[in-house]
Amino acid sequence: MPADVLDILRASDPASSQAEDPLVRERVRAAALATPVRPIRRRLTNRSRLVLVAGLLVAALVAFGGWTVYSSLVTGPESALDEFHATQAKLTLPPGDTWTEPNYPRDALYGRYMGLITALDQATCAWFSEWDSAATAGDADRVAAAEAAVAQIRGMMPAHEEGASEEAGGYDAASLAHFDGLIRRAEAGRLGGVRQYVKANC
Repeated sequence: MPADVLDILRASDPASSQAEDPLVRERVRAAALATPVRPIRRRLTNRSRLVLVAGLLVAALVAFGGWTVYSSLVTGPESALDEFHATQAKLTLPPGDTWTEPNYPRDALYGRYMGLITALDQATCAWFSEWDSAATAGDADRVAAAEAAVAQIRGMMPAHEEGASEEAGGYDAASLAHFDGLIRRAEAGRLGGVRQYVKANC
Protein backbone atom coordinates (compact mmCIF):
# COMPACT_ATOMS: atom_id res chain seq x y z
CA MET A 1 0.00 0.00 0.00
CA PRO A 2 1.48 3.47 -0.89
CA ALA A 3 2.93 5.46 2.02
CA ASP A 4 0.64 8.46 1.46
CA VAL A 5 -2.44 6.25 1.88
CA LEU A 6 -1.09 4.91 5.17
CA ASP A 7 -0.47 8.47 6.38
CA ILE A 8 -4.06 9.40 5.54
CA LEU A 9 -5.38 6.36 7.45
CA ARG A 10 -3.25 7.17 10.51
CA ALA A 11 -4.40 10.78 10.49
CA SER A 12 -8.03 9.67 10.33
CA ASP A 13 -7.73 7.26 13.28
CA PRO A 14 -9.25 8.95 16.37
CA ALA A 15 -7.47 6.48 18.66
CA SER A 16 -4.02 7.36 17.40
CA SER A 17 -3.78 10.54 19.47
CA GLN A 18 -4.99 8.76 22.62
CA ALA A 19 -2.55 5.91 22.10
CA GLU A 20 0.31 8.37 22.52
CA ASP A 21 -0.81 9.17 26.09
CA PRO A 22 0.87 6.66 28.49
CA LEU A 23 -1.99 6.92 30.99
CA VAL A 24 -4.56 6.07 28.32
CA ARG A 25 -2.49 3.12 27.15
CA GLU A 26 -2.10 1.84 30.72
CA ARG A 27 -5.85 2.13 31.41
CA VAL A 28 -6.67 0.20 28.21
CA ARG A 29 -4.12 -2.50 29.10
CA ALA A 30 -5.36 -2.82 32.67
CA ALA A 31 -8.98 -3.04 31.51
CA ALA A 32 -8.08 -5.72 29.00
CA LEU A 33 -6.24 -7.78 31.62
CA ALA A 34 -9.00 -7.40 34.18
CA THR A 35 -11.73 -8.61 31.84
CA PRO A 36 -12.43 -12.30 32.56
CA VAL A 37 -12.26 -14.60 29.58
CA ARG A 38 -15.36 -16.70 29.41
CA PRO A 39 -15.19 -19.85 27.32
CA ILE A 40 -17.91 -20.00 24.75
CA ARG A 41 -20.02 -23.04 25.36
CA ARG A 42 -22.67 -24.04 22.98
CA ARG A 43 -25.16 -26.45 24.40
CA LEU A 44 -26.40 -29.04 21.95
CA THR A 45 -30.13 -29.36 21.84
CA ASN A 46 -31.72 -32.77 21.49
CA ARG A 47 -32.48 -31.96 17.85
CA SER A 48 -28.83 -30.99 17.21
CA ARG A 49 -27.63 -34.21 18.83
CA LEU A 50 -29.99 -36.27 16.66
CA VAL A 51 -28.84 -34.46 13.51
CA LEU A 52 -25.19 -35.02 14.44
CA VAL A 53 -25.69 -38.72 15.19
CA ALA A 54 -27.72 -39.20 12.01
CA GLY A 55 -25.03 -37.46 9.95
CA LEU A 56 -22.28 -39.66 11.40
CA LEU A 57 -24.38 -42.77 10.80
CA VAL A 58 -25.06 -41.83 7.18
CA ALA A 59 -21.35 -41.12 6.59
CA ALA A 60 -20.42 -44.51 8.06
CA LEU A 61 -23.03 -46.33 5.96
CA VAL A 62 -21.93 -44.57 2.76
CA ALA A 63 -18.29 -45.42 3.44
CA PHE A 64 -19.13 -49.05 4.22
CA GLY A 65 -21.46 -49.36 1.23
CA GLY A 66 -18.89 -47.82 -1.10
CA TRP A 67 -16.21 -50.23 0.06
CA THR A 68 -18.61 -53.19 -0.18
CA VAL A 69 -19.49 -52.30 -3.78
CA TYR A 70 -15.85 -51.71 -4.69
CA SER A 71 -14.64 -54.94 -3.10
CA SER A 72 -17.35 -56.89 -4.94
CA LEU A 73 -16.09 -55.55 -8.28
CA VAL A 74 -12.34 -56.08 -7.91
CA THR A 75 -10.51 -59.35 -7.78
CA GLY A 76 -7.01 -60.64 -7.21
CA PRO A 77 -4.79 -62.39 -9.76
CA GLU A 78 -5.77 -65.89 -8.61
CA SER A 79 -9.48 -65.24 -9.19
CA ALA A 80 -8.78 -63.63 -12.56
CA LEU A 81 -6.73 -66.65 -13.61
CA ASP A 82 -9.46 -69.04 -12.44
CA GLU A 83 -11.96 -67.09 -14.54
CA PHE A 84 -9.62 -67.29 -17.55
CA HIS A 85 -9.37 -71.07 -17.20
CA ALA A 86 -13.15 -71.45 -16.78
CA THR A 87 -13.75 -69.45 -19.98
CA GLN A 88 -10.99 -71.34 -21.77
CA ALA A 89 -12.79 -74.61 -21.02
CA LYS A 90 -15.93 -73.34 -22.77
CA LEU A 91 -14.20 -72.28 -25.98
CA THR A 92 -12.21 -74.02 -28.67
CA LEU A 93 -9.50 -72.53 -30.85
CA PRO A 94 -8.85 -73.26 -34.52
CA PRO A 95 -6.65 -76.31 -35.19
CA GLY A 96 -3.01 -75.47 -34.51
CA ASP A 97 -3.75 -72.46 -32.26
CA THR A 98 -2.85 -72.52 -28.57
CA TRP A 99 -3.78 -70.44 -25.55
CA THR A 100 -1.32 -68.04 -23.94
CA GLU A 101 -1.39 -68.23 -20.15
CA PRO A 102 -1.91 -64.66 -18.84
CA ASN A 103 0.60 -63.25 -16.38
CA TYR A 104 -1.36 -61.22 -13.84
CA PRO A 105 0.99 -59.44 -11.38
CA ARG A 106 0.39 -60.73 -7.86
CA ASP A 107 0.39 -57.27 -6.25
CA ALA A 108 -2.45 -55.87 -8.38
CA LEU A 109 -6.24 -55.85 -8.29
CA TYR A 110 -8.35 -56.37 -11.39
CA GLY A 111 -11.81 -55.31 -12.39
CA ARG A 112 -14.67 -57.73 -12.83
CA TYR A 113 -14.50 -60.04 -15.89
CA MET A 114 -10.72 -59.64 -16.25
CA GLY A 115 -10.08 -63.36 -16.82
CA LEU A 116 -13.17 -63.74 -19.01
CA ILE A 117 -12.21 -60.83 -21.26
CA THR A 118 -8.60 -62.03 -21.56
CA ALA A 119 -9.83 -65.41 -22.81
CA LEU A 120 -12.40 -63.86 -25.16
CA ASP A 121 -9.79 -61.55 -26.65
CA GLN A 122 -7.42 -64.46 -27.34
CA ALA A 123 -10.20 -66.51 -28.90
CA THR A 124 -11.35 -63.57 -31.03
CA CYS A 125 -7.85 -63.06 -32.42
CA ALA A 126 -7.54 -66.76 -33.27
CA TRP A 127 -10.94 -67.09 -34.93
CA PHE A 128 -10.78 -63.79 -36.83
CA SER A 129 -7.44 -64.91 -38.27
CA GLU A 130 -8.94 -68.29 -39.16
CA TRP A 131 -11.98 -66.63 -40.76
CA ASP A 132 -9.76 -64.46 -42.97
CA SER A 133 -7.52 -67.39 -43.90
CA ALA A 134 -10.47 -69.68 -44.67
CA ALA A 135 -12.22 -67.04 -46.80
CA THR A 136 -9.01 -66.38 -48.72
CA ALA A 137 -8.64 -70.12 -49.35
CA GLY A 138 -12.30 -70.42 -50.35
CA ASP A 139 -12.92 -73.07 -47.69
CA ALA A 140 -16.63 -72.78 -46.88
CA ASP A 141 -16.53 -75.32 -44.03
CA ARG A 142 -13.76 -73.45 -42.23
CA VAL A 143 -15.56 -70.15 -42.77
CA ALA A 144 -18.74 -71.60 -41.26
CA ALA A 145 -16.77 -72.90 -38.25
CA ALA A 146 -15.18 -69.50 -37.76
CA GLU A 147 -18.57 -67.75 -37.98
CA ALA A 148 -20.04 -70.11 -35.38
CA ALA A 149 -17.08 -69.66 -33.02
CA VAL A 150 -17.19 -65.86 -33.28
CA ALA A 151 -20.95 -65.92 -32.61
CA GLN A 152 -20.26 -67.94 -29.45
CA ILE A 153 -17.60 -65.44 -28.37
CA ARG A 154 -19.96 -62.52 -29.00
CA GLY A 155 -22.64 -64.19 -26.90
CA MET A 156 -20.24 -64.38 -23.94
CA MET A 157 -19.19 -60.72 -24.03
CA PRO A 158 -20.43 -58.92 -20.90
CA ALA A 159 -21.82 -55.43 -21.40
CA HIS A 160 -20.56 -52.58 -19.26
CA GLU A 161 -23.48 -50.75 -17.68
CA GLU A 162 -23.54 -47.08 -18.61
CA GLY A 163 -22.52 -44.92 -15.65
CA ALA A 164 -20.96 -47.82 -13.74
CA SER A 165 -17.40 -47.56 -12.46
CA GLU A 166 -14.48 -48.85 -14.49
CA GLU A 167 -14.05 -51.72 -12.04
CA ALA A 168 -17.50 -53.02 -13.06
CA GLY A 169 -15.82 -54.32 -16.22
CA GLY A 170 -17.35 -55.40 -19.49
CA TYR A 171 -17.41 -53.98 -23.01
CA ASP A 172 -18.99 -50.57 -23.52
CA ALA A 173 -21.84 -50.13 -25.97
CA ALA A 174 -19.65 -48.51 -28.64
CA SER A 175 -17.16 -51.40 -28.57
CA LEU A 176 -19.93 -53.99 -28.90
CA ALA A 177 -21.55 -52.07 -31.76
CA HIS A 178 -18.20 -51.89 -33.56
CA PHE A 179 -17.65 -55.63 -33.03
CA ASP A 180 -21.12 -56.41 -34.39
CA GLY A 181 -20.36 -54.31 -37.45
CA LEU A 182 -17.16 -56.27 -38.10
CA ILE A 183 -19.12 -59.53 -37.96
CA ARG A 184 -21.85 -58.31 -40.32
CA ARG A 185 -19.32 -57.13 -42.89
CA ALA A 186 -17.30 -60.35 -42.61
CA GLU A 187 -20.46 -62.42 -43.11
CA ALA A 188 -21.04 -60.40 -46.28
CA GLY A 189 -17.54 -61.27 -47.47
CA ARG A 190 -15.94 -57.93 -46.56
CA LEU A 191 -13.10 -58.98 -44.27
CA GLY A 192 -11.09 -55.75 -44.23
CA GLY A 193 -12.32 -54.87 -40.72
CA VAL A 194 -11.45 -58.32 -39.39
CA ARG A 195 -7.93 -58.04 -40.83
CA GLN A 196 -7.52 -54.59 -39.28
CA TYR A 197 -8.73 -55.90 -35.90
CA VAL A 198 -6.17 -58.69 -35.95
CA LYS A 199 -3.40 -56.31 -36.98
CA ALA A 200 -4.25 -53.82 -34.24
CA ASN A 201 -5.11 -56.17 -31.36
CA CYS A 202 -3.46 -59.54 -31.83
